[in-house]
Amino acid sequence: MIITNDFALITFVPFSFIVLDMPGDSQRDKLALPVVVMQTIAANLGSM
Repeated sequence: MIITNDFALITFVPFSFIVLDMPGDSQRDKLALPVVVMQTIAANLGSM
């Protein structure tokens, strides 16, 4: 794997917050937790 799971989370979680802020605050409040959880799962599965 090119990017380790720690680096992937440090990079992509703030990026996803920026993307979720674009439609409005209500979208970020609804989707932030599921998106971060799925990113964490994907990063850990990718590093196995």
